[in-house]
Amino acid sequence: MLVSMGYNYYYRADKLSVRKEPYKRNIRVERAFGEEYSIENIKNKICSRYPSREEVKKMDKYSEQIRFICKYKLENINDIEYLKEEKKRKITKDFEYKE
Repeated sequence: MLVSMGYNYYYRADKLSVRKEPYKRNIRVERAFGEEYSIENIKNKICSRYPSREEVKKMDKYSEQIRFICKYKLENINDIEYLKEEKKRKITKDFEYKE
């Protein structure tokens, strides 16, 4: 994003610097804007904005469970037990039919 705006950026000695043409001197971001803009704080801010892989997997699992509940119109534990028994009966019936 910085490059598309005409800036060059440099990372040396754990410090981030930027420079825009036609200027000759780099500006150290942390020195100019404070500790909030240190490399570590920038990384933490980016990471806190986006969910981790574990969180994404957890959300995917919840989404799958919700789709299952909606597909079979499950409203309570009795509906779940009934569906479970129904599926068992179907499997048993299919198995017996194949023999």
